[in-house]
Amino acid sequence: MKRFAAHRLYLASERKMLVMQVVELDDLGNVNRIFPLAEEVRQTEWIGGIIVVTAENLQSVRDQSFRVFLSRLSAKPEKEMKAWHVTSFDVSAMEFTSCSRIVRLQ
Repeated sequence: MKRFAAHRLYLASERKMLVMQVVELDDLGNVNRIFPLAEEVRQTEWIGGIIVVTAENLQSVRDQSFRVFLSRLSAKPEKEMKAWHVTSFDVSAMEFTSCSRIVRLQ
């Protein structure tokens, strides 16, 4: 089991943006649970930026805005949800940067 925390978490199944959240993954890398980061939680890695939780396999973020990227995600809840970290994400502008990449958390 691993835990990651970030400034923002987008839950695609509910089309909802959450603030200061922890995502907990099982041994297969699937999302086990999500909960607010209310205090320091042991064995939690702070990665900052944004985590996207979806059943889809995410690809490149090139040449699209964050809003368009989110609109293309399926809102269909699945049994096995995955967590993806968007690196070099501009949280204040809520937008990708030229260095942004999508990395699956495992």
